[in-house]
Amino acid sequence: MNLIAIIFSFFSLYLAINGILMYFFKNYLPDIMRQAFNYGKYAEKKQNQFLQIVEFPKKWFRHFYIVASPIATFCLFITIRKYVNNENVPEFICTILDLLMGSERKPLVSLSRTTLAIFLVTIQTTKRIYETQSVNIFSDGKINISHYIVGYVYYIGLIAAILGESEGFNKDTMRNSKIDSLKIKDLIGAIIFLWMSYQQLQTNIILANLRKDKNGIIVTKEHKIPRGGLFNYISAPLQFTEIGMYMALKIIISQGETYFFVCLWVVVNQFVTGLLSHQWHRNTFKDYPPSRKIIIPYLL
Repeated sequence: MNLIAIIFSFFSLYLAINGILMYFFKNYLPDIMRQAFNYGKYAEKKQNQFLQIVEFPKKWFRHFYIVASPIATFCLFITIRKYVNNENVPEFICTILDLLMGSERKPLVSLSRTTLAIFLVTIQTTKRIYETQSVNIFSDGKINISHYIVGYVYYIGLIAAILGESEGFNKDTMRNSKIDSLKIKDLIGAIIFLWMSYQQLQTNIILANLRKDKNGIIVTKEHKIPRGGLFNYISAPLQFTEIGMYMALKIIISQGETYFFVCLWVVVNQFVTGLLSHQWHRNTFKDYPPSRKIIIPYLL
C-alpha cells in the first residue's frame, strides 16, 4: 500500500473542494469551518474558542524547514555515497520507505536524477530556514494545528517520494544500481527550480520591506499592497514560484509515479492559496492594481 499516494490524493481532493467552497460560498459556511481552513491575512475575525486552543503562531512555519533541511541533507549525503562509491543504503531507510510506499516499490528513477532532485530540495529547505529566520516578518496571525501537521507530512512525503522510487533504494537495486548521466531536460529543470527559488527569495524581501522604514527598522505588521518584482504581474508570486519549483522537479524525476501525487497537492494547495490571496487583496484595497493576474503572469 502506497500511503504517500493515498495521503496526498486525499489532501488534494480536500483542498480542491474546500477551496471552491471558500471562494464562492464563504459567507454561507459555518464560522468554525472558515476558521479551520483560513489563516494569515484572510483568517476569520470571529474566533471559535475551541479552535483557538489548537492554533499556533504563523511564524511556526519555520519549524518545517528546521526539520526538513537536516533530513534532506542527510539523504543527499546517502545518495552521493551511493552514486559515487555504490555504498549500500542504510537498511533503516529502506524499511521506512517500505512502510510509506509499500515493499513492492519499483526503481523508476535513475540515481543521478534522484541525487539532483534531493540536492535541489536541500537547497530550497536550507534557503527557507534563512528566509524564515532572517527575512520574513511574520504578522501575529495564527495557523490551525491541521496546517502545522500537514507541513511536516509534506516534507517527509516529498523526500520519501523522491527516494522511494529511485534505483539503489529498494532490495532489487540496493547493491547494483545503474549509473547514467543527466540529460539536457534535467539541467533545464534544475535551472528553472533555482530561478524560481531565487524569485521566491526576492518576493519575500519585497514583503518584508513593506514593514520596515528606510533604516530597516520594523515599524508595522500591517498588510500593504506589494509592488515590484513578480508583483508587477501577479498577486501570488510566492505560490507561483512554489508551483514552478516542484513542477521543475517533476521534469527531472518524470518517471516517478508517487511524486506525481505530491506535486499535484502542491499545485492544488498553492493555486487555492493564491486564489484566496488575490480575492482578499482586491476586496481589501480599493486601489489594488486591476491588471494583476492571480498566479500566472499575463494569463491567469
